[in-house]
Amino acid sequence: MKISCCVWAFCVAAILRAAAQDAPPPGPAYLLRLERLRGLDDACILVRSDGPYHLEKAAGDNVDVYEGDLPADTLQQLERWVSTDELFQLTQDKIVAPIFSQGKDELVLAVNRPGYWQNLTFPAPPTWQPYQKSVAPLSQWFDEALNAKHRQKRREEEARNNCIPPREIKLATRPAAPKGIAIPDFVFVIRDMQVQNDAGTKTCSIVYPDGRYHREVKAQKMDSNNVTTAVYEGHEAPDDLRDLKSILATPDLLAPRGQTLPSGGMMMEGEIVTLILPENRKLRTILFWKYVPAGLMGARRFDESGMKELDPLAQWVKAKIDARSDAPVANGSLNDCVPVRPPE
Repeated sequence: MKISCCVWAFCVAAILRAAAQDAPPPGPAYLLRLERLRGLDDACILVRSDGPYHLEKAAGDNVDVYEGDLPADTLQQLERWVSTDELFQLTQDKIVAPIFSQGKDELVLAVNRPGYWQNLTFPAPPTWQPYQKSVAPLSQWFDEALNAKHRQKRREEEARNNCIPPREIKLATRPAAPKGIAIPDFVFVIRDMQVQNDAGTKTCSIVYPDGRYHREVKAQKMDSNNVTTAVYEGHEAPDDLRDLKSILATPDLLAPRGQTLPSGGMMMEGEIVTLILPENRKLRTILFWKYVPAGLMGARRFDESGMKELDPLAQWVKAKIDARSDAPVANGSLNDCVPVRPPE
């Protein structure tokens, strides 16, 4: 009996060893993905940790796909840049989008960290240029890579994949909420963009059913890349909350109106307001505006929609949130007033 048990154990061990030998070893991990969107042009690169890369350049309807191997010293430099504390500790809420920018120029970076991808979107050059030890040199290297000669050009129809690693963690920077997961309860979100005298201000406020509120303020001069920010948080009194809900229920505020901004929403002076309300487990968005469209020649002419009907809510926000003397929250999180669950 003992001999039979030993023989059986030996056979099992032999089978496991054989299976381990037959199983293919795990492939090299990916190191990073970079994408640059400028105007109508789109370019991306995916780099594997052992050096191979996949590069795509799209200009209009024309797409070029290249593949090759990075030199060892270049790969080591990339590893040093992505390993800096400056980048490792960076989160999306610390990247402040400018109010004014010169055309579309966006950088998307994904770094393969242990167990997850660190996904970051930089909406304009001033948002990544301050990171001189990591993102700025990565961007410069990518620009140089786009102009370099590459080992192998592939046919678009057989090789194009938007630089997404096969069978890897999805690289989406802003994934949609999975179906079945409810959005946290909130009373309203209001986002307000104002431009006057060569200066812009963006504010947003969200109020929750228990009275909590979160407010973000951003300001920028047209001739400056500097964006100042402040975050405020606190609680509204029950009476103020009842007044707010009464205002939000007024027919004039909720009346149907055009939801397409004139001139694509570009303005040289004025105000654009977005109001978001929960309605039957969905989100309802209402736009209000009064502004002079960009490019308008001759006399100033304001396009206007619903600002009179919005005034009671605007006055409530001004009196109950904006006029409070609370100090800004230190290191407050900027998330464009997206609803979040309260801390447990």
